[in-house]
Amino acid sequence: MVDGILQSMLFEFATLAYDADMVKKLDEIRASFSSKLKMINKFFEGRDYVSGSTLTYVDFALYEIVDWHRLLFPDILNDLGNINQFIERFEALDRIAAHINSKSYKNFPIFSSFATWGGKDHDDRTW
Repeated sequence: MVDGILQSMLFEFATLAYDADMVKKLDEIRASFSSKLKMINKFFEGRDYVSGSTLTYVDFALYEIVDWHRLLFPDILNDLGNINQFIERFEALDRIAAHINSKSYKNFPIFSSFATWGGKDHDDRTW
């Protein structure tokens, strides 16, 4: 279930990031992302990771996609406690924490320089 939702979210997000009309679609895409994140949040009830108690590659993909969403919509996870707990657990992993706290860690760029958003070395939103 989660892998299918992640595929959908990844495709939607990448398509949006390169769309010249991105700003016009933000409300629509936020609603779509929110509904998918709510499904994932429910899925995480009683789980530490996607597979239960074991970290897998799907958790890395989930973290990355959720991180993109919170960069674009900083409040999108406000009422999603299970996802927030997952993020805290993931970011507390020794190697992940070391990377996040290193000088080489950057939030941006996410995409190539051709992207409407996320292609610069900073948050380049103009809305």
